[in-house]
Amino acid sequence: MNTKQGTAGIILCGGLGRRMGCPKSDLEIAGRTYLQRIEVVLASACAPIIVSTRPHQKLHHVPNGVIFVADRIQGVGPLGGLEAALREASSHRSVAIVIGCDYPLIEPTLLGLLLSNIGDFDAVVPEVKGRLHPLAACYKTSLADSVSGYLNTQVPRVLGFVATLRVRVLSEAELTQGGCSARSLTNVNTPSEHLAISSYQSA
Repeated sequence: MNTKQGTAGIILCGGLGRRMGCPKSDLEIAGRTYLQRIEVVLASACAPIIVSTRPHQKLHHVPNGVIFVADRIQGVGPLGGLEAALREASSHRSVAIVIGCDYPLIEPTLLGLLLSNIGDFDAVVPEVKGRLHPLAACYKTSLADSVSGYLNTQVPRVLGFVATLRVRVLSEAELTQGGCSARSLTNVNTPSEHLAISSYQSA
């Protein structure tokens, strides 16, 4: 299936990385940054690749050919990046796969599962061990106005926004049956978590 004709890829890189102590996009595993690893996987199924950042944020080791967008709405966490990136993506594609830069083990298999289930839903969100992963998910790009409208009336929570949508939840069993490892949805936020996946990748 040639998904690139209808799918944008979005990488959210605007977080401050307070728990990590540094920007997560610049962390490395086996010689490649988190940003580089995610971009390679997304580029296998998506075009263009859009990277959202804070205003004036500087990234290192940036892949060639990506489109940068800065948060238009600041101080609202990843929803600010999601809003800006979906708005940019809507001028290119009808659907986008959104990956936070703290998901460096993302697998191509996951992308196919997300895309094959979007149908008439607003979003497809995977679930592992009872936890939803809305920042490793698929969204209709027409939702940009819905994000900004939500931010005007609600406390900025990603799961709160997702709760307002028509969502297809991909269960862990469905992920496994589709050949996607739960490890693909490893969310890395602390130095100890980074060390753990670095050791795994080096083994």
